[in-house]
Amino acid sequence: MAAAGVRALCEDVPADRPMRWLQTVFAGPVPAGDARIDAQTLRAGGSATLREARLSVDGSVRMTATAAFGATRASRLDHAPPAAPAYPEPGSPQSPLIPYIEGVMPVFTQRTDMAFAEGSFPFTGQAARSHGGWVRMPEAIGPRDPAMITALLDVWPCPALQCLSGPAPASTMSWTVHFHPEVAGDAADWCRFRAETDASADGYHVFHAWLWDRDGRPLASATQHVAVFG
Repeated sequence: MAAAGVRALCEDVPADRPMRWLQTVFAGPVPAGDARIDAQTLRAGGSATLREARLSVDGSVRMTATAAFGATRASRLDHAPPAAPAYPEPGSPQSPLIPYIEGVMPVFTQRTDMAFAEGSFPFTGQAARSHGGWVRMPEAIGPRDPAMITALLDVWPCPALQCLSGPAPASTMSWTVHFHPEVAGDAADWCRFRAETDASADGYHVFHAWLWDRDGRPLASATQHVAVFG
């Protein structure tokens, strides 16, 4: 759902203005069937473009997304992002692939590969604040783009779920993604992912996440606010 909104946001934006950040609000679930996405330009300045998209079903808004696109400019600031974790190779005994479990995992994860390298599986009752490993969409075709990066960030569950001792639903309420300088790569390549809890209380969970490519180059970071029903 978020990836579809990203593609709509990218329409009519000059190629020299990559996406810098994305803010999404999930107002309600999107049922199977037809959905409509309407996008518009809020402002197009000398070096930045601000776009907004709304996804609706039968006239009811289910998601809003706003994104900023900005041209590269000269700057004396240069702060390196966190280094990528040194995870074992995906599929190794230290980083096993996660099997799809019908009725427990989101349906779309059937088209993804995940390999745990840090933390525990969801609903195992482990008191940990972080988890991470590898993620990819093996059927993806073409170069990696903002929509693919957004989709890869969305695959892993929130780290708080590993603290629960049994299955419980969780629903994202808001999500902000910051894209780092574009790194060329194949859309089907493995990427490294790590998420860490900021706080959990009153049925809500806030966490930060990072995504790097296989070689450890940063692709994006995100902050997510999740309602956890358990």
